[in-house]
Amino acid sequence: MFIFFVQTLRQHQFNWLWFAVAIWLVLGLFSGSVLPRVLGITQPFNLYLAHFYVFMGSIFFFLNSTFRLPERKATWHTPQVGAYLNLLAITGLCMHLAFGMLVALTWWTYPQGYAAMLPAKLFAMYALDPIFWYGTQFLLMLLFVLHRKMLGESARIFSLPQIQVGVLLCLLWQFLYVINAYVWLPRLLRWLLLNF
Repeated sequence: MFIFFVQTLRQHQFNWLWFAVAIWLVLGLFSGSVLPRVLGITQPFNLYLAHFYVFMGSIFFFLNSTFRLPERKATWHTPQVGAYLNLLAITGLCMHLAFGMLVALTWWTYPQGYAAMLPAKLFAMYALDPIFWYGTQFLLMLLFVLHRKMLGESARIFSLPQIQVGVLLCLLWQFLYVINAYVWLPRLLRWLLLNF
């Protein structure tokens, strides 16, 4: 998040920065009043949600800094913002859309099957495991940079198909996290390799 702070100052994205900090302060003060000395501005739980604050602040990025390319359909660019902030905003949008889809599907199928355990897993993924969140977001940023390099374009350009593919990748990664695939998938792959 230090990189986000430095880049918003360098790129003059003060609206994004102050809105993210304001949300952190408001939620920190509110949670501190609900559970004093357990939650608050400086408690780790509120700092784990930094990706939420950055995503909410990126609303100003999408409103102020993105412009549609007239010659290409469903494609936008950010001429006055660096590639890092552009990628951070787009990947944050993709990850939150995928998370929202998983939450909606869990709510839709709630009384059946494993749906009783899924809200806890989704909460743990979103609020208690920032390493997974930032790791997958960084991986998605790398994929978007490679995609634009292959097309010979700047990383400051993004398109609707790119966002759709990003949402599908995030949906897959988050689904695998929720079903604990990192525990049983390596065992399954090892068994398949040894038996076939």
